[in-house]
Amino acid sequence: MRINGKQVPINSSLLTINKENGLGGTRISSDFPYGVLESSIYKAFTKLFVKEASSSRFNLTTISTFVKPYGVCYSAERVTVTNGSPVVPTIDLVLHRDDVVWRLGGANSMVRVTNKKKKLDVWCLGFVNGGTPNKTSIVIGGKQLEENLVQFDLDNNRFGFTSSLASRSLSCADFKDYNTKAGRAFDETGQTGLFDTATLNIQNALIIINKAKYMKLWMMK
Repeated sequence: MRINGKQVPINSSLLTINKENGLGGTRISSDFPYGVLESSIYKAFTKLFVKEASSSRFNLTTISTFVKPYGVCYSAERVTVTNGSPVVPTIDLVLHRDDVVWRLGGANSMVRVTNKKKKLDVWCLGFVNGGTPNKTSIVIGGKQLEENLVQFDLDNNRFGFTSSLASRSLSCADFKDYNTKAGRAFDETGQTGLFDTATLNIQNALIIINKAKYMKLWMMK
């Protein structure tokens, strides 16, 4: 994982699924509204995010008010919003190679929280502390998946995904008919349009993403 291009210092062994007890790895799940990180990963992740957000480029300072369930929040009046997306440090999910990433901008990393009675209006980092031990070290939740189009091609052991469609002036609503060539990750020749492609090893729950650029992402069922 990288924030603003800088590596998050985490124990890489947590990213591998333990074959004896099933602990570790990364899961993609819309059952979780936000990202969930094992405690040591969360602490390193939020520490670096706060540091980068405080740089002159963003000039953001966390608020002292605790907003459940989040650990990092910023006053909305201090956060610049462009095209509906808060301008904050980018988060890269680095998989097999350094040049292969699933990039999360502010639209997929931040959550707006308002409460008129408490005069609360903040943007919070959409990742929460999953504690220790946590069955899955990293969960990519619903917030991270918003307006990201994902397709599994089980017949050919492939996986297609996009980063935020908003960056292409599109939304998931533009892909209602998946039987049209425009709505498919793969056409008859195996070429791709919007999607990066992947091979998918279902038995080992290992996803190797991207044609020619391989990324590894461990998942749990």
